[in-house]
Amino acid sequence: LVLFTLILHVLLPKEGPVLMTLGPFAIHEGGVMNGLFIATRLLTLVMLTSLITLTTSPIDLTDGVESLFTPLKKVGLPAHELALMMSIALRFIPTFMQETEKILKAQMARGVDFSSGPISKRIKALLPLL
Repeated sequence: LVLFTLILHVLLPKEGPVLMTLGPFAIHEGGVMNGLFIATRLLTLVMLTSLITLTTSPIDLTDGVESLFTPLKKVGLPAHELALMMSIALRFIPTFMQETEKILKAQMARGVDFSSGPISKRIKALLPLL
């Protein structure tokens, strides 16, 4: 995800002087700086989120999120229910990752090759993960 974000931000913006060209794409200085900035922010967000979820119990995490959502009660939104939904979603992330790994291993046991062939064939091989 971080690499994909970096590549998109490097190739698409047209800000600043051109550093180099790759076929139809021109890599601009502003795009490189923007890409590095966004990728660093995304990586920091993932690392800090992992740190929080690994060091905080789910109950404490739910209580913290609920306290952050208390201003929403004034607007009429149910802060407790929103916090509960977020904590349930966070609890199922490890289960989701385990199931994804099982499906990948099952596909490889059936002879599916994810690393070679045309991109369309690789995308079709990944469809069972959805």
